[in-house]
Amino acid sequence: MKVSVVIPCLDAERYLGDAIRSLLNQTRPPHEIIVADNGSADASRAIAQSFGNPVRLVDVPERGASRARLAGLAEASGDALMFFDADDLLAPETLGVLVAALEAGDGDIACAPWYRYEQGEGGAWHWAPPSCAPRREGQDDLSAWLTGWYHPPCSVLWSRAAYERSGGWDPDLAVNQDGDVMMRGLARGNRLTRTAGGAAFYRRLPEGGSLSSTARAARGIAARLEVTRRVIALLEKGGCLSAYRAPLGVAIERICADVPADARALREEGAELAARLGDIPPLPRGRARLPTGSAPPGPVPDARREAPAMHGLDADADGDAPLVSVVIPAYNRAATIRRAVASVLAQDYAPLEVIVVDDGSTDRTAAAVEAIGDARVRLVIQGNAGVAAARNRGVAEARGALIAFLDSDDEWLPGKLAAQVALFRRGPRALGLVYTGFEQVGPQGSVTAHAARHRGWIYRDLLQRNVVTGCGSTAMFRRSALEMVGGFDPALPANEDYDLVLRVARFFMADCVSEPGARYHDGGDAAAGAARVSRNARANRVSRRILLERYGEDMRRAGALHMFFIACAERELYLAGGSPAAAAGAAVRALRRGARRPFAYRWVLTMFLPRLARRIVASRA
Repeated sequence: MKVSVVIPCLDAERYLGDAIRSLLNQTRPPHEIIVADNGSADASRAIAQSFGNPVRLVDVPERGASRARLAGLAEASGDALMFFDADDLLAPETLGVLVAALEAGDGDIACAPWYRYEQGEGGAWHWAPPSCAPRREGQDDLSAWLTGWYHPPCSVLWSRAAYERSGGWDPDLAVNQDGDVMMRGLARGNRLTRTAGGAAFYRRLPEGGSLSSTARAARGIAARLEVTRRVIALLEKGGCLSAYRAPLGVAIERICADVPADARALREEGAELAARLGDIPPLPRGRARLPTGSAPPGPVPDARREAPAMHGLDADADGDAPLVSVVIPAYNRAATIRRAVASVLAQDYAPLEVIVVDDGSTDRTAAAVEAIGDARVRLVIQGNAGVAAARNRGVAEARGALIAFLDSDDEWLPGKLAAQVALFRRGPRALGLVYTGFEQVGPQGSVTAHAARHRGWIYRDLLQRNVVTGCGSTAMFRRSALEMVGGFDPALPANEDYDLVLRVARFFMADCVSEPGARYHDGGDAAAGAARVSRNARANRVSRRILLERYGEDMRRAGALHMFFIACAERELYLAGGSPAAAAGAAVRALRRGARRPFAYRWVLTMFLPRLARRIVASRA
């Protein structure tokens, strides 16, 4: 089955590249992506053209998203169709899941779970539950849509026959164009099939741009009434209006509630539509359910796919070597910063630049950096805002297509950059993260090597535990991957690296260099060790509460929620200031969530209870 994706576009340079990348990163990529441009005055056209095949640009002089969709559709050759907005995203397994659903013949239109994609105050993007009414148990598809349950176009794959049966997009309709084409199709006999897997992300723009205000204006209300009138006419023609009087009554009531008091004509029009329904029965009650999935999220961890080589990375003067920017956040690291920078400058793959972000240090960190005297090293000074904000500032200042991070009290081992760049150069377009193993140096100088081993689509692995350990000093990211997810989240007091790799891995593949590429100094410098947020029990407790809120449902669906509580319990026992009571509470939750998993019980008996006993004895000594 060939899939054609049509993207209407008008001045969408900020998000268009992310939308296209998410489509190209699919485990089952589309046959073609048609960007129908409505006369953009920004860089949207150039962005679309920069991707090459299978992305094509179509010029549409007539304004309007539906006119752009129709023009793109006229160029489409696929027997399955997706209409994708220029600011939306698709998780990598989604097209494959949707195509499989259509090929199974269970419906004419396949719908995947969807989520809102929202930006926090610190700039990081996160997904959240859908912003629509829940679907009531027992409702059919049209009844649910009429009462406020829906799927946005980015989560819907149409068979061409189903789209044609609907009558197609109406370019003259002011609002609710997607609801109009969907409900006309359902009224004419189209059948939905809803998948448990996959995920579409419907972006909520921080600068606004929602049609909700238009929908409540006179023009928008008139359009909503017109959509309802069309559905009533189709149901009357099909002889089944009586079965839909209750949901149609709800739809009309909601529209009339938005009619201004002085809009007499609109109010009369709504009353006329209600009168056509006769006696409106109450809507049947039932358990509510939002359009989110229940299958494990993400592709299987070892999934492989063939994909074009590296795309969109800048090159140096030789034309074939990607440019790497190195970001080092620093707060009161005068004693260690020169060691960190020296380990970068000594790499056999020369970085484009080393950006040290002094995050409000009160010691001589800035002076130590300035004394290095290398033109590749750039110092940026800001007020103290935390390590996440410092890293994000470094990314904003960076010019490289690849961004590597190093903590200011750690150091790199020889050959690290070259090995990571080599993987990016050989890797697929969907590769967004390459990390390495690391050496952990203890307070007494003991060295423990940790190998890296998780590759491919690692989101499910990350839901089990953070497998990209030492991210702040081992990871290199494709710049576009960081931009898609908004970088590190300053709202997290700890575990900001775990949060970042979870968000990146939802859309991109990962690869790794097994051997250590960094040396992690874990408490060798007493002041440095005390300053690490990773060693702060309270900060970890707060951040893990946030992580549970964000990813707990995905962890549950992946069967990994008990592993999260095990990690919480272990941190309470390992970290100074940890609480034995909190550790015990987390262990109980781990057992409840892992009741059918023998590992949870073995862990309690062999690992947790002995550690808890030692911690209690130590606290009373």
